Amino acid sequence: MVFNKDRGRWQRRCRPCALARKRKYYQRQAEARARMARVRPWWEQLEWTGPHRADNPWKRTRRRKRSAQNYKVNGHPIAYKVSAQQVLYLQGLADGLTLDEIAERENVTLNTVHNGLGEARIKYGVSSNAAAVAQGLKRGVLKADRVTARRLPARVPRAAVEDVRALVRGERLPHKAHAARIWQTLDPLMSWTEAHAVSVLWAAGRLTSRHVPQTRNRYRRRRTKPTEDAATWKAPAHL
Repeated sequence: MVFNKDRGRWQRRCRPCALARKRKYYQRQAEARARMARVRPWWEQLEWTGPHRADNPWKRTRRRKRSAQNYKVNGHPIAYKVSAQQVLYLQGLADGLTLDEIAERENVTLNTVHNGLGEARIKYGVSSNAAAVAQGLKRGVLKADRVTARRLPARVPRAAVEDVRALVRGERLPHKAHAARIWQTLDPLMSWTEAHAVSVLWAAGRLTSRHVPQTRNRYRRRRTKPTEDAATWKAPAHL
């Protein structure tokens, strides 16, 4: 905007001036591109001590990711490529911690814990955290809560045990936190969450591998049936 003294008001610049400014802008852009073509950026001028690419020595090679089977937790390989961080989240559930306490212990955000547990559920092929903890205990990746298991009464209500087993088998969904049914299950087991109840029953011997079904990793590709060979194919009778 320019103040026109003759008319006594503000007005826009004339079109020739606008076109001249646009031409000057594009000229500066072209000069900057020419300078960048002659001089490499500072991050490309740094020397890289690692492997170099054959076509461009200034770019580092993409390293191959290490398989999750190379990592071990509690002396056992991680099954179905569940990461070590996800195993720590599941171990926190098995110890009776809440998601906020797990996030505080691992120094991560609550959203990170949610995402990690979701990935673990998908890799174990289950739909609840309690079933994921049961799968981890079955594979020897997690440790059960033996301290709480020693404090259990001699007679545990069979209804509570069967309720947890049904959750592990996937025959029911997890109870809501405010539902009365959940306390009928967790109070006799001295647990705050259903995942912790699974850990306590496993340590007490009331939940074993035969109660945990064999699941399939949802990320793995399923083998398709081989297609029929053209030589062995027979035309239907109606053709």
